[in-house]
Amino acid sequence: MGKVDLDETDLAILKYLIDDPKISQHTIAKKINKSQPAVGARIKKYEELGLLQYQCGINFRKANLFVVIVNLKANNASEIWDMAKSCPFIINAFRISGKYNICVLLASTKLEKLYNIVNFHFRMNPGINKISMEIISDFAKDFVLPIDFNVETLKPSMQDGCGDCNFCQDEKIMRFEQPQAD
Repeated sequence: MGKVDLDETDLAILKYLIDDPKISQHTIAKKINKSQPAVGARIKKYEELGLLQYQCGINFRKANLFVVIVNLKANNASEIWDMAKSCPFIINAFRISGKYNICVLLASTKLEKLYNIVNFHFRMNPGINKISMEIISDFAKDFVLPIDFNVETLKPSMQDGCGDCNFCQDEKIMRFEQPQAD
């Protein structure tokens, strides 16, 4: 499916829904001078097209969690992309342009866990040429995303990766051995 074109009415409806997800269709209709059934039909269309999504999440601005941004220049971008889809520590990943080609967001209650993930999966990966990692210290606006709290039971290490996470357990994924000291 292609991208969806939005007119002024669409943008107004979506703005009200984004500002207040609990707003009624009746209230939106009054604000934009349309009928409630017309607003309801448009909202239903957005949902059917996958344009309007609903999710419950944690507000990272208010939670005591560490969030890091890792920018990668990877020869094996598809491998990193697959990891991002299955790694419970990765909130999301983005294909980007510029000196890096992948940007990854990771979160945990323990910064050490995030360092171990970055070191095991990225720094030890010969297919990654360049890495930049920054810790987000504050958010200007609310930043709400779902997070898998089962990650708190995982204990990632330099030797074992994430241990029990699905990505590390997948035997098709190539493990990167630490260089042996002579």
